[in-house]
Amino acid sequence: MEVAGDRRPDALGDFNVLSDEIVCSILALLSPRDVARLACASSVMYILCNEEPLWMNLCLNKENRELQYKGSWKRTTLHGKCGKKTDISLEEFLQQYDAQKPVLVSGLADTWLAKETWTPEQLLIKYKDLPFRISQRSANKIAMKLEDYVSYMQEQHDEDPLYIFDDKFGEVAPDLLKDYSVPHLFPDDYFDVLDSDQRPPFRWLIIGPERSGASWHVDPALTSAWNTLLCGRKRWALYPPGRVPLGVTVHVNDEDGDVDIETPSSLQWWLDFYPLLADEDKPIECTQLPGETIYVPTGWWHCVLNLETTIAVTQNYVNSKNFEFVCLDMAPGYQHKGVCRAGLLALEENGKIFMEDDLSSSELTRKKKKVKIDEHMNDLNCESNKNGSDLEFSYEISFLKMFLDKSRDHYNSLWSTSNCIGQRELRDWLWKLWIGKPGLRDLIWKGACIALNTNKWSKCMEELCFFHNISLPADEEKFPVGTGSNPVYLVHDNVVKIFVEDGLQASLHALGTELEFYSIMQRLPDVITKHSTIDDIIPNSDYPFGIWSKKLFEYKKAGMSLEELVSSGGQSNIWPYIVTKRCKGKIFAELRDVLSLEEVSDLASFLGKQLHDLHVLPVTPLNDMSSQHLEKKLEMGHEAHGNGTVDNLMKDINLPAELKKENGKLEVHNCCSWVHTDIMDDNIHLEQVKESSNGGRYHGVLAISMISATCLLVRKLVTLQ
Repeated sequence: MEVAGDRRPDALGDFNVLSDEIVCSILALLSPRDVARLACASSVMYILCNEEPLWMNLCLNKENRELQYKGSWKRTTLHGKCGKKTDISLEEFLQQYDAQKPVLVSGLADTWLAKETWTPEQLLIKYKDLPFRISQRSANKIAMKLEDYVSYMQEQHDEDPLYIFDDKFGEVAPDLLKDYSVPHLFPDDYFDVLDSDQRPPFRWLIIGPERSGASWHVDPALTSAWNTLLCGRKRWALYPPGRVPLGVTVHVNDEDGDVDIETPSSLQWWLDFYPLLADEDKPIECTQLPGETIYVPTGWWHCVLNLETTIAVTQNYVNSKNFEFVCLDMAPGYQHKGVCRAGLLALEENGKIFMEDDLSSSELTRKKKKVKIDEHMNDLNCESNKNGSDLEFSYEISFLKMFLDKSRDHYNSLWSTSNCIGQRELRDWLWKLWIGKPGLRDLIWKGACIALNTNKWSKCMEELCFFHNISLPADEEKFPVGTGSNPVYLVHDNVVKIFVEDGLQASLHALGTELEFYSIMQRLPDVITKHSTIDDIIPNSDYPFGIWSKKLFEYKKAGMSLEELVSSGGQSNIWPYIVTKRCKGKIFAELRDVLSLEEVSDLASFLGKQLHDLHVLPVTPLNDMSSQHLEKKLEMGHEAHGNGTVDNLMKDINLPAELKKENGKLEVHNCCSWVHTDIMDDNIHLEQVKESSNGGRYHGVLAISMISATCLLVRKLVTLQ
């Protein structure tokens, strides 16, 4: 019989049918932090979740660690101390720590030469005259010879000393790279598919005196990191993702997502802010000794204080556990960047994030945050999610990516200066992963959908294939290629290019420009020349063959103005496209190292001739320019071919063109290729063929893809669902 005033039924809900003993047994199976969170659910759950016997069992059942009693078993259990491990296996690390929590590991550097030779005295013997980069608050890049820096360390009395933090030490002193190896716990780094001059900084030599150190920060691109100490002692403090340390302010630019952090120096924080923290608000802490390696997971806040003169090496990396987080960090928009670093505080003040004075939020503040979260989830049209309906912050990719701005597109948005690589480099990186690591394509696709909206453009491309009766792409063809400004797909013998850069209006003009070039070349595709009636309908059109004119006509018939046509800008779901014939061969960037000097010289001569021919093309469409007017223009400054007539001018221009070398003689032929407005090493295509005369030798400079193409099909705009 229910007792009047009994709060248990309402406070426990469905758990009311269970006895207190059974509920406590269930609680004992949870993690300490989950139990602490359940204590906030109701008054009865608060009582059950704060029983000392429960917390004693939770504490003693944790992984092996040094026990330090803090006045109660709950405080002792929740007291942050970085776990210390020895002889940890790769399987154990991946299951318990990777992208989850930090750990301090000893023994990983036992076989390193650096363990014996990386001391100030030993390094001076070999590297005293070499300059190393200095970390300081100035934007200028400063370097000091090692001999001068060691002298500075011994004589300085600075409150916040300078320290060596050099990401180019491997280039300055290559032998240092031979003194250590990447520990077996961190075998993968997906950035290693990039050339050394393309990949973002990822390894640093760190040398600093006592009082120096790194202030509070989250590692760039949400990468994970390992740091091995060879000399001295370091003091570490860490907070989990979304927990902004006291005294730190995070600003996120609501235009490009650039993240700026205002933080006291490491020493200042330990002296002025750390003493203000209640025990339950203190960070995870540890003192790192020589030979020990600390692992910092993706998104974790950390600061480091050098207690003595220290020498360390650290590397950041991308693997399967943090890959989607790295892609998220480089996605366009701003709010998700703030949430990744400052948690739910990022939902306040339109993305301008400030740390609250009191780390323990009041009930009123908690209610305000819950309203903000619920409103945000509704704005995203998301289904009810346990992370979205609670006040607790979740650092799961499924939760974080809900804060992406769906209206911002990779091809049309400002690029954040805080991103570790540029837009083109990002596309190149993901493409190389897609081709080079086929076993990871499910994961790569998820990350690319976050960073590039790959699912959106792939669906568009597949609709085009269906419309034009082109076979659907093979698995390796599902990913956009190249580093251009628009999604481009190689599908069997075709190239599908979707014009999206800078929004609908700009992309329509981009397509019209390419078609106009075909007109100048007097090589318009048959599908246009045989079926175009737009010139009769819109006689005053600047260019009668473009889809832009077609849409103007359609909107004019519908009674809509030009402003209404382009008002949606980059958010339009209608995009022009072009399908061209695929050029065979490999891009020059892939073959530059295997080509002979003679072949490269032949290529340079050929490209020079083609560029010259391009410069003498008339800039006004031939159908709007009389032969007499063109000849007069040529006489006023353009170099004419032959006798200067239009016929001779077009006859001498070999664009698009193919360079063939037969029996030692270069010949130029017409060919089909795909449109480019520039000449770079990734839009020059070379095909290798066997020479019959030498039985097996190959030469590289054969087919050049540049400037123009033969258009196969341009028939309609694509409407995305």
